[in-house]
Amino acid sequence: MLEVIELTKIDGNALILDDISFAVKAGESVGILGAPDAGKTALFDILAGYTAPTWGNVTVTVADIDVHGDRKEAAGYIGYLPAQLPLYMDMTAAEYLLFVYNLKKARTADPGRHIYDVRRRTGFSDDCDVEIRQLPFEAQRRLGLAQALIGDPDVLLLDDPFAGLDAAQAEEMRECLKKLAGSHTLLMSARQPGDILGVCKRAIILDDCRIFADGPSESLLAAPDIALRAGGSQDAVLPLLRRMYAVKEAVCTGRSEPGSRDYVIACHPGSDIRPALCKVLSDAEIPILALSRRTPTLDELIHRPDEAPRSGPKPGGAAAGNLPRPSELMKNRNRRAGAPTTDESEGLK
Repeated sequence: MLEVIELTKIDGNALILDDISFAVKAGESVGILGAPDAGKTALFDILAGYTAPTWGNVTVTVADIDVHGDRKEAAGYIGYLPAQLPLYMDMTAAEYLLFVYNLKKARTADPGRHIYDVRRRTGFSDDCDVEIRQLPFEAQRRLGLAQALIGDPDVLLLDDPFAGLDAAQAEEMRECLKKLAGSHTLLMSARQPGDILGVCKRAIILDDCRIFADGPSESLLAAPDIALRAGGSQDAVLPLLRRMYAVKEAVCTGRSEPGSRDYVIACHPGSDIRPALCKVLSDAEIPILALSRRTPTLDELIHRPDEAPRSGPKPGGAAAGNLPRPSELMKNRNRRAGAPTTDESEGLK
């Protein structure tokens, strides 16, 4: 559905994206993870055709359309929610959605019915006759999602759709996106693994301007770690945990309430020790106050000392810590295009 080939973005002397390549199949849901400076927004702006790469291509493969070569044609296949909400605050929600409908030149039998359906699918139930500036932020974000759905695009690009939402609002948005993922090709960016688990079946992690890892979300992001809160002293609990067959390591992370301690238990992949853990602590008469699987942070995924990047070598990319300077990257681009580099041009004089 969408193919990205050797995408590179240089802004002045700053390397924003370095040789990004991946393909997304029709109906696939993909989460793009990365720190705030990893290049997620730059990538999504390029995928949507908002900005151009320094070099590289983005193609809507179902129609063989170059996103930057034929921006207007590609726009009919892509719906985009930028990180900065594209809202006109002095419009009402109804005026805004009709404006977007006309701007996209959407073709449906009944525009009013189409806009109503988009509102229903995104859960936007607020008063459409109120100016957007008067709507709560959560409603504004749903309105931004609604505009991306106008015209029923094949591909949805959502840049950090959870930004600014509290935990309850983020969970509601997550449920909405799960339903949309079933009827659209979905790419969404996020800052933490927990934001895309349950929504996206595939995850791509960006680090240092490149693809660090690419694979199934459950195996790539789900840590075989357990978070435990238990009564008693750590001198009594830790030896019991460390003797369990599937436990790699157990550490006490502190005290969050009187009379208990918090622990993180690192387990071997593919194991679920929770039933056995309950029995071990119960037999020792140690009360369990909380027990859950623990989702790793993005920093933990990227900087695990005992693991190599899970996508294997980066095609065409540089080794970590040995990033080419922008001038070297520009030479590589010229070679790809068949043009002489600066050094080669000097030799021709």
